[in-house]
Amino acid sequence: MSRDVTELRRLQSNVAALALRDSLTGLANRRLFDELFESAVARTERSGRALAVAFLDLDGFKGINDRHGHKAGDLVLCETARRLLANVRGADTVARVGGDEFVFFFEPDEQGSHDIVERVGRVLSAPIRISSDTTVSCPASIGVADTGSVGYDAEALLVAADVAMYDMKRSRQNGRPVG
Repeated sequence: MSRDVTELRRLQSNVAALALRDSLTGLANRRLFDELFESAVARTERSGRALAVAFLDLDGFKGINDRHGHKAGDLVLCETARRLLANVRGADTVARVGGDEFVFFFEPDEQGSHDIVERVGRVLSAPIRISSDTTVSCPASIGVADTGSVGYDAEALLVAADVAMYDMKRSRQNGRPVG
């Protein structure tokens, strides 16, 4: 007795992909990010190379959702994901890890992480069109941590990047220059 299992295998593949990807943006989810990040930390430690992680949170996102609705919020999240992917290198990993929280890791070049983080901050500050007559601004607070200052501990790197992001957010809210 033979049976065509093509459809079953396709469905199993789709379910597996959904378990590792954010359903809205298509980016890696927290589970996939954690696996890839742990691997990258171990790999760079063995090679002695540096690794950096950037944690970002969209400033004013809740207000956009409240004023313009969840459909507009979803557009902002998808556009943020698109801009992130367009401005990191192909080997860098980007994930959506929470409502309006994104994270990416990368191996800094000789100039460090400054250039990529500045570029990402700049493109995320550009207005986003949510309808034919409405644009919104949703810049990101970005915190960065690297193995040179934190060491090769994945959890400590994420915590340090998260703390740096909240420091930036507080500085912006208090009107102090960030840097």
